[in-house]
Amino acid sequence: MEKFIAKFEKNVSEEVWVQLREFRGHQLLDVRVHFRPDDGSEARPTKKGISLSVNLIPKVLEAMQEALQALKDAGIEPEPSEPDASTPAGTDS
Repeated sequence: MEKFIAKFEKNVSEEVWVQLREFRGHQLLDVRVHFRPDDGSEARPTKKGISLSVNLIPKVLEAMQEALQALKDAGIEPEPSEPDASTPAGTDS
């Protein structure tokens, strides 16, 4: 199974892609940095990222919610992101 979930800009030359994929029979959540080449071709993956068993998605989500709460408790409000035209419909949250 390969399914593109979303991507968002990390900085002017990099994007973060979130995908579901299979590797050696294991279903994985892959969150990986891609760089945009100067020639305008499609972004290419880097070694920067993480692949986790899809069984860990609830724990990752819980950890991200705790991180967001810790920021709020510290008086830091992350800026909301703009919807990305390349993000499939129904994946914004």
